[in-house]
Amino acid sequence: MKTTGLFGLLFLLFWAIPFPMIMYYNLSMFSDGSTPVMAFMWLGVSLLLSILLLRALFNSLILGRFIAIRRLNNLMQNGELKTAKIIQNTALAPDTTGMNKYRLVMELQNFVGTTIHETMDMNDNNPVLHRFDTGKTIKLRVDKTLKNVPYLQLDGAQYNGPTTRGLAIGSILWLFCASIIAGYYMYSYNRENNGTGWRFLVWDHPLVLCPLILMGITLFLRRGKFTKNQLQHKYYGYETQAQVVAASQTGVYINNRPQVRFDLQYTDHNNKLNSVSFKKTIGILDTGLVQQKTIDIFYLGSDPQNICLASELTK
Repeated sequence: MKTTGLFGLLFLLFWAIPFPMIMYYNLSMFSDGSTPVMAFMWLGVSLLLSILLLRALFNSLILGRFIAIRRLNNLMQNGELKTAKIIQNTALAPDTTGMNKYRLVMELQNFVGTTIHETMDMNDNNPVLHRFDTGKTIKLRVDKTLKNVPYLQLDGAQYNGPTTRGLAIGSILWLFCASIIAGYYMYSYNRENNGTGWRFLVWDHPLVLCPLILMGITLFLRRGKFTKNQLQHKYYGYETQAQVVAASQTGVYINNRPQVRFDLQYTDHNNKLNSVSFKKTIGILDTGLVQQKTIDIFYLGSDPQNICLASELTK
């Protein structure tokens, strides 16, 4: 798994750094460049992206552990205490310290009393107690606002503080990255300005494209399992079974997959009949959804028209 993750990261970095440089220096370098106004615009975009990238690196390499501890302490102090039952326990490969690691599937009640399931990886520093065996119950802390990262954690969990060695390595890595970026600005300007200043900057110059792709990769890697809307449904929604009134194609295709409109009816917790509709792109694994007469959904009590498929909340 670690090898696969490292290969995937190196693959993404290839497309973010060497590839734009190869394309630019072989195809676009000898273009006419930009107008003075466009050149300063691209310079501003490049500097902004580089600053944002260095800030993200600083947070990750140096402040990351401090931020994680602060967020965890906030969750332990302000999160709501929930009891969860372990319904599945899968042993994973031990971590770097040799500590036992498990993937737990847990059953708990959300904030309105609906039964939901959560999956969490857990390190066990005292396996002889069998705290995480199937059938056992554990205490969790859940962030009521669902804005905390993580929004869910074992009650009493603690993070180890940053070590001097870790901070030193992080600082050296950050300074190295910052010097590489600053050096590349100077190298590009000295090699390509030809007496015209920054007019060599165009949209596909590595000074613009590399930080843009790297920021995109950063945002991609930071995405959670669920969107904000899905989390709201999972922890504040009611689950029910909706009748499929109609299912028809909209005529829209996304990546050769048809988009289908579903018209549903369901009775909410106030015994009120609601009619709702949603659109979903149907892939090979979802074809059975079109044939179903009923669909399990979550809806918000404050907004019954706002629904989410129950199957989307079990990742």
